[in-house]
Amino acid sequence: KFYEAKKLSKFFHNCPSTKTQTLSLSLSLLIFFLIFSACESSIGGEDELDDLSCTVNDFSAVGDYIAAWEICELEDEFERYNRVTLTTLDESFKVQVSESDYNSYSPLIWASGNNLNVIYTKNTSDTQELIYANQIMRKVYTLDGELVSEETLMEVGSGRFGTFQVPLRKIERGPSSTVVYWADNEVEGLARAANLFEIENGEVAGSRYLTGVRSVNTPHAIMDGDHYIFAFMSGLTPEEMQERDLDSDQNSIFIVKTDKNFQVQGEEQIINVAGESDWGVLPTAAPFDGEYAVVFRSANQPSNVLDRLNLRIYDPEAEEVIHSEVWAWFNYLNHQTLTDAAGNLMIFYMESDGGFAAGEYNLRAKVIFRDNYEAEDHFIMTVYNPNFELEQLDQDLIRVYYGEASGRIVSGEFSLDSIGS
Repeated sequence: KFYEAKKLSKFFHNCPSTKTQTLSLSLSLLIFFLIFSACESSIGGEDELDDLSCTVNDFSAVGDYIAAWEICELEDEFERYNRVTLTTLDESFKVQVSESDYNSYSPLIWASGNNLNVIYTKNTSDTQELIYANQIMRKVYTLDGELVSEETLMEVGSGRFGTFQVPLRKIERGPSSTVVYWADNEVEGLARAANLFEIENGEVAGSRYLTGVRSVNTPHAIMDGDHYIFAFMSGLTPEEMQERDLDSDQNSIFIVKTDKNFQVQGEEQIINVAGESDWGVLPTAAPFDGEYAVVFRSANQPSNVLDRLNLRIYDPEAEEVIHSEVWAWFNYLNHQTLTDAAGNLMIFYMESDGGFAAGEYNLRAKVIFRDNYEAEDHFIMTVYNPNFELEQLDQDLIRVYYGEASGRIVSGEFSLDSIGS
């Protein structure tokens, strides 16, 4: 059942009472995780943390801290155990965040005052062999790795099959307020809806669903002044398909605007129509000189090999896409967008001919100039984990977190205007 808000927030309504349901990680987003094999239920205790042979499958970072989803080998070479850990870049400490008796996945970390918040998904069912989760947990740590508190943000029971989607994401609205969100299928009449929780001054202040909008898959939100923009995947209505003479559509890309209280303003705007030959996934949005840049990856059929990187520039006054780009040079694994001090768009992306299992990956960046939309592509470096994360320290300085050959997650800082030099 859903977490009951501890206090009424000016930004949120408290959660209504809702039916319980079973959640599982979206298989469509986890195809590439399956290359690491499945999980088994015979798991070691927390005191065996340093004795396991583990690989970082995915991670979330803030400052000098890393929350990692690790896949660990057990005594049987075919057994795998998924856990979440918290460590520092210099490895001054490492603690296991998740419980030893269960598989856990997909952490998200952020700092609040002198504490670290980590949320992650957990599987408490009798079936530990599948990548599956029925809880979303939140734990709070000191900067020295001491556990302060823990709670269940979302807990579901048996009886209904459902899904929620990774990655878990966040909007940091200030030093004391962070909104974490994902998509699940609790809202009646929608396949999925964005579910938002506000963490204010270390407490869950409230939660709400993004309503008044079509089904929302893998949302990405940005704050732009006193409102928010959500980019997401969804399908066209039968009327919209008929207008475009399409027989089917599932992975089109949309954006929608909300006010500061996450109330939808206006209608969703279609950014890209998928049809049967352009399956767009995991869109991200960024403000771009008074317009919005939406970047997503796609392929000509459902696949974990995405060979197109797409850019759409949307003019909110004209309410239409005014510029489109499609690059089909590589297998695109991940991407993140931001803008530099000059207002140019930066699209960082990971690519590898060998896909997620390659072992070596190239981090690259595209610079889209705001004056003419011309693009430059630059190689940044070779890394050894298909995932990366950027932290923008100021308008021209970023920190990039990436995997090195030893398996460790490390970071480096560089100026955005140095790209290409």
